[in-house]
Amino acid sequence: MKQLHWTKLRGNQIETTLFRTLKPNEVAIEYTELEDLFGQATKEGEGGEGGSSGGKPKKEAKVAKVSHVNPKLLQAIGITLKQIMNSKDVKAVMAKSKKEFFQIVCDAILSLDTNILDVDRLNQLLQGVPEETEVEAINV
Repeated sequence: MKQLHWTKLRGNQIETTLFRTLKPNEVAIEYTELEDLFGQATKEGEGGEGGSSGGKPKKEAKVAKVSHVNPKLLQAIGITLKQIMNSKDVKAVMAKSKKEFFQIVCDAILSLDTNILDVDRLNQLLQGVPEETEVEAINV
């Protein structure tokens, strides 16, 4: 419904309005006209006939995300990669070679570059390597 702004009247203020002579049982209320004047139009498919769904429109069911990676492990790897990206050595290599970050990390792994990937960071990345059973589950 659209908002209808009104102010409350005190008992002694009613005498000066049309409510003084109004008798509740004698008034015929045209509900369709009230809906046309004050009702909001609903979008198709929201509430059936005329928007009288009895409340809020139904929400569509959310599709559950399927993930084959442990969220905590994924977060730990993300933090490790962010730390590697923010290191001075990686920033220097990125400035000189104009390579992408992940290409620099791949090159550092293949060339065993300890300036970019020290033993601790390499061990942190190795924790994220999937096991054979996990790879098989994804490939099936």
